[in-house]
Amino acid sequence: ISYNLPKLCGNATWNPSAITFANSITVGNYPHGIFVNTINNIYVADHMNGRILIWVNDSTIPTKILSGGLNSPT
Repeated sequence: ISYNLPKLCGNATWNPSAITFANSITVGNYPHGIFVNTINNIYVADHMNGRILIWVNDSTIPTKILSGGLNSPT
């Protein structure tokens, strides 16, 4: 797996024109993990609803939702 690990400077500032792509309504109150791949697709594990949400680069809504019997690892 190739990880997209952006380097953040110690005095970074918030971009006032940034886009919030997810909130508690989208991913629930307990997102279990987040992964950004090398082409900036975002994967979020929605633990409460047993699903994976996927945003492709520059999307503000999930473009794919994977679900169906997804539970904690055994």
